[in-house]
Amino acid sequence: MAASIFAAGSLEFKDGNYSEAFDYFKKILIGYPDSPYGRESLFFSAECSFFLKSYPEAEERYKRFLQLYSSGRYLEAVYYRLAYIYVTIKDTEKGLLYIEKYEAGYPGGN
Repeated sequence: MAASIFAAGSLEFKDGNYSEAFDYFKKILIGYPDSPYGRESLFFSAECSFFLKSYPEAEERYKRFLQLYSSGRYLEAVYYRLAYIYVTIKDTEKGLLYIEKYEAGYPGGN
């Protein structure tokens, strides 16, 4: 079940339907948080919030992702997005902190 929900969310995300995609990823986080799709759904739900410019929600989800997953896939994107959010909302101090984390972990990053 989680696989089909994730697949539907991924299609919506790919098509730029971030609100619809968010709903699918949220279903996984509520109903199947420990499934193989939990990590992916948390990241992509944050991405949906980011692209919808719901920065407080995106920030919360990215930070939760960092708390749960301190290594591996998506960390580069999470640091970059958090830096972008903080600079955008004019919290320069936090923005610089995440820029430093991004550059330290991913010199010459994408």
